[in-house]
Amino acid sequence: MTIAVKRVLIGFMIAVLCVAIVGLVLREEIAGRVTLVRENRELGSLRVVSMTGEEIEIGSRDRGVDFVYVTALGCAPCTKELPAMRRLIDDFDHHGAVRFHVFVHGWPPERLSQIATRQEYRGLPLVADSGQFEPTCAVEGFPTKLLFEHGRLIARQLGAADGYRVWRRVLEEYQK
Repeated sequence: MTIAVKRVLIGFMIAVLCVAIVGLVLREEIAGRVTLVRENRELGSLRVVSMTGEEIEIGSRDRGVDFVYVTALGCAPCTKELPAMRRLIDDFDHHGAVRFHVFVHGWPPERLSQIATRQEYRGLPLVADSGQFEPTCAVEGFPTKLLFEHGRLIARQLGAADGYRVWRRVLEEYQK
């Protein structure tokens, strides 16, 4: 193999590596800027039910925010992202400024205990619909992450595109 051919091959490999690196950087930027939609939509009173039967009003607190992770059983992207959401909950739950809820699509409150025994859901703050949550929030697919403040939907992300990193940045604003 001649020196010229070796130089061309090395140049080609460097170009491929650069394209891969640029692609990763752009993917992170797109995940952080495009999939996270900031909203400011008034929803009024929105209630869910906890595993203990307690009715929780989403976004009604005087201070802080409510983060709702909407998932569905059998949803592969949801199952794959659950550890990242658990990590997010562990990172912020003790601060008090963020209240977390894991909403499982299609499961009534009386059956939440069945989900709670599954390994991937064990110990998560599970909530169920009281009949108005999904239609009001216009949940279009799974997983969906929603952020509420004072009865308003202020941010939403559909899909499992790097949810931990994106939402960590968003929630840090409310930790202060």
